[in-house]
Amino acid sequence: MGNCYPDRSTLFHSNDSPSTQQQHHSDQPAILNSATQLAAKKRKDELAERLRNPGLTVDKQKHDGSFESNSRNRPEFAQEAVKITNQFWLEHIQSLTDEKKAVKKKKFFLSKSDIFFCASVTLYGHLFCRLSDCRQIFLERGKVEDVSIELLQSIGQLLSIVSKKNISKIQMDLRKLGAVYCEFGITDKHYHLFLQALHWTFEESSGGRNVYSLRIKFCLEHIFTTSAKIITGKDFTSLFGDRVLDFWSLEFLDSLDICLAHPTGIFYFLLLKFADMGYNMTRREYFDRYLEQSFCVEYMSFLRKFNAFKGLSSHRERYEKALEIYRAHLSLSAQEYIELSNQDYVDQVGFFLKHELDNFAQYQSNGSENETDESPVYLIKSTLLDNVYNDVAKIIEKDIWPQFVAAIHSIKEATRPQVV
Repeated sequence: MGNCYPDRSTLFHSNDSPSTQQQHHSDQPAILNSATQLAAKKRKDELAERLRNPGLTVDKQKHDGSFESNSRNRPEFAQEAVKITNQFWLEHIQSLTDEKKAVKKKKFFLSKSDIFFCASVTLYGHLFCRLSDCRQIFLERGKVEDVSIELLQSIGQLLSIVSKKNISKIQMDLRKLGAVYCEFGITDKHYHLFLQALHWTFEESSGGRNVYSLRIKFCLEHIFTTSAKIITGKDFTSLFGDRVLDFWSLEFLDSLDICLAHPTGIFYFLLLKFADMGYNMTRREYFDRYLEQSFCVEYMSFLRKFNAFKGLSSHRERYEKALEIYRAHLSLSAQEYIELSNQDYVDQVGFFLKHELDNFAQYQSNGSENETDESPVYLIKSTLLDNVYNDVAKIIEKDIWPQFVAAIHSIKEATRPQVV
């Protein structure tokens, strides 16, 4: 099964692991049972209604996706989430070089080697690229270095604000911070992009996903989405759409199929092909991150390549992608080798790819120099790797999925907002 160690308790510090039933995997990849889909949709609709009407009182239940609220609509920040996020911020972002630690009066004095400075420029870059209608304002505010530091310092401010005990003070200070964001041109429609930019910045600046872990990401998500709701006065769904529904309902834990399900059409394929970090889907973000933290990166890599393969329409492109998958994960010399329970599937893929390569060599030797996609070679069906995918999915369901579900539930319980 490769070098996967899914039971590493140190990843999440979880104590209680809820029992998880094994889901039966369908014969066709990523095809969901219609009843499961309807139930999931009904639950998501109900949760959306709760998010639109925060005055509703919802009984606290352990793992059904519900969350606490009250009629006074007060901000609820889990103290554990605040503590974890602040600790990450202090240790990995607001880290000044030894020479600069003594110089901390009214503003930071940073050299270009400082972690904070690098992180601030990274955040500026992500926001500048994604907030197209804010670019001119960014440029007019001054030098990139100064504006970058101002933006990242605002996140430190936000974390400091939510650490306070006085609820009224939290609300007042967050709204003041929102006024600062308005000066940058950042409004209601930008907060979901702001959140994603923060995730990318912290991951890139702290040394990767093993530092900016699943637990930290989950905590920041809770703090930022709740803060944005207070700043703007808008409901969660208006600001973050299905991202928050996924985050609160944990619908994607119902089965591996639901978790791996992705939007149909060319848009998702383009994201996979041109920007591996590009999906906006909570479910895949968290599962991919778990695979990497659990030393199961080969599975994450295979799933991405497989999704890209399924999105291809050209026989030749399928051949090239299938060959890439075979060399990367299935051949004995593969660097990210995945050991399947049924080696016959690998042999079948290898034989078919070699057969098609021999066909192409024969085709060229007969004087056919101009190969096209309609040529009688590279006849690769989109189902070529389905058996391999199903075998990999069964391995994940058996050895990785239960630990992932338990870890997410454990993190959510530990960071559940407490009514003050």
